[in-house]
Amino acid sequence: MAPGAVVEDSIIFHRGKVSSGSMIYKVICDKGSLSKKMCTWVIGRAEPNMTKPNSLSSGVTIIGRKATIPAGTKIGSNCIVANRQTDKRLPRDIPDGQTVITGSALLL
Repeated sequence: MAPGAVVEDSIIFHRGKVSSGSMIYKVICDKGSLSKKMCTWVIGRAEPNMTKPNSLSSGVTIIGRKATIPAGTKIGSNCIVANRQTDKRLPRDIPDGQTVITGSALLL
């Protein structure tokens, strides 16, 4: 975790990186994930996830293994960003309860 990053009530697995200026709240970042500068996970309304509503309704957001979150991205609560997502493929605003899967990524 870089100096200037704010991480609260979150789990960052090994080789996960959080860049300076990022603000992360209630997020689980899997191995090798990268949050680029000025990413923000906002505290939302805790709307259940559209794909996994029974498993993801408490406000926690999950970032998959080796996913790269672009600088300036805002991600709501109860979101899933699948494995190996790249910063060129992700939207810059992911509302509460959304699941993002692009390319050949898998969601288990």
